[in-house]
Amino acid sequence: MSKGARRLLALYPRGWRDRYGDEFLALLGDEPLRVNQIISIVSGAIDARFSSDIRASINQQHGALAPQGGSSVTLLKHLCALDRKSAFTIRDGWIGAGVMVGLSVVMAFGGAFLRRQGFDEAGEFLKGLAFPASLVASNHFMFMRRQSRKAQLVITGGTLAILSATAWLAVLI
Repeated sequence: MSKGARRLLALYPRGWRDRYGDEFLALLGDEPLRVNQIISIVSGAIDARFSSDIRASINQQHGALAPQGGSSVTLLKHLCALDRKSAFTIRDGWIGAGVMVGLSVVMAFGGAFLRRQGFDEAGEFLKGLAFPASLVASNHFMFMRRQSRKAQLVITGGTLAILSATAWLAVLI
């Protein structure tokens, strides 16, 4: 079993790991994980932590599952299928590329406009975020598009929040 798979398993709640951990590790095997698998696994962990249905199913006495409890493993197997097919289409790639280029241009010009209006810090902040924020936003249309809304919000929103805090600190220093 790969160290990466064991680390990703740690993201899941204890009850989920106790019930499904061995099956999870066996499913992933020894091969290195691909980016779309890692995103799917992290998204599944977010769902397992925030979904009341999944929490209720793993909190049953002695690990007994509620009727809906098995769905998380079925979903995980579907998301992490070890086939070599791409999780997104060429159309998704074009949409993601368009979002990345378009948002980069808008943010860069917006930052330049703010600087010309005398808002130097805000302009630098926006220009500094132009590429990383657009990259994160484009992933929403490619790698994250098949994930739950909760997972998309946590991963995309959390990454943008960290990027924003880092960029703001860089501007202030």
